[in-house]
Amino acid sequence: MNLYILSNMDYKDHDDYSMCVVAAPDAETARYMHPDGFVWDATPDRWASRLYSYWCRPYRVAVEYIGTARPDAVVGVLATGR
Repeated sequence: MNLYILSNMDYKDHDDYSMCVVAAPDAETARYMHPDGFVWDATPDRWASRLYSYWCRPYRVAVEYIGTARPDAVVGVLATGR
């Protein structure tokens, strides 16, 4: 399990999430995670949900590997920032 920082490349204002830290098996899985704790459906029409207004579409997420998680880590969002 790896740790990644996800950055919102479309960050607009203080109500938007600017970043989050996630535990995921790979960068592609991390890219589809939303700071509210769910994973985006890969279907583009789902991206138009109300939550899109607080985060960017998956292809606009910058993913940066930051390290390896503990062996007992669970896939998910560990921290968020606005």
